[in-house]
Amino acid sequence: MSLGPTPHGRLTPAQTGVIAGYARGHRMQQVAAELGISPRAVRGHVSRAARRTGIEGRSLGALVDHAYRHGDFDTIPDLAIKTQPVPPALRMPRSLRRTLQCIARGLSTSATAQELGVSRATAREYRRRLYEQLGTTLPPRAVALGWQWRLLGAEVGAPAERIAAR
Repeated sequence: MSLGPTPHGRLTPAQTGVIAGYARGHRMQQVAAELGISPRAVRGHVSRAARRTGIEGRSLGALVDHAYRHGDFDTIPDLAIKTQPVPPALRMPRSLRRTLQCIARGLSTSATAQELGVSRATAREYRRRLYEQLGTTLPPRAVALGWQWRLLGAEVGAPAERIAAR
């Protein structure tokens, strides 16, 4: 078994299943129950997925983003990117969109503050407002909704071959 990045960064089916559970907004216990595996196995799949993709710190938001960028969710109907309109009530200011991009890259609140040139308290407030607008408090779910509502993707540097495939 190779621990290096896979060709094109693809996840194994088991890893995709676990990351998909998080993308749906589920927590570890619920992901484990749905897949009929232990919470320890869920953690193992996340750790191996992070190593396989080169994502540091087992960032679930970054793993969800990676799965979208590399087509790992394309065959999962409730997670596949659709031509679904952004909800009319969702008005995403640039600061919140950039915050979502930071979450998708797996950046901490401190790293997000540095990236955006704001205080840590302001970065926390941006995250709070972003989660409020998206209706979640979970970073991997926020990233999934960002992809489904096309708040993430081509404009943040998705590989050209994935953009062309849509």
